[in-house]
Amino acid sequence: MRTIVVDIDETLLISGKLSKILRWLARQLFKIALFAQKPNKTLINELKKYDKIIILTARGINYKELTEKQLRRHHIKYNSLIMCNYTYMIYQWKLSVTQKLKPTIWVDDIKDRKIGIEGYT
Repeated sequence: MRTIVVDIDETLLISGKLSKILRWLARQLFKIALFAQKPNKTLINELKKYDKIIILTARGINYKELTEKQLRRHHIKYNSLIMCNYTYMIYQWKLSVTQKLKPTIWVDDIKDRKIGIEGYT
């Protein structure tokens, strides 16, 4: 029996011009929403009691520069910033499922991308 595992987004269904414009607009609105955030001054003052501050966020690594600027703007000092890499997480999940299914072939756009970079084109 021949079995195929195939992805949907950017594999079975390809984004056209309108879809790309809407996704770009959504990213811009997300950036504006981040810019509008206010600092939690109580918590920021509490950070001063600690020798090492590690910030862990689910924000994708494609927002690293924006996040670092935001932290500087609000004078938030930290030692390490750890950000999510959605592409790697999704790839690892798909790989584990695909290995269990043992298909004849696996077709997925994520396999054709550099896994170290989050974000979809």
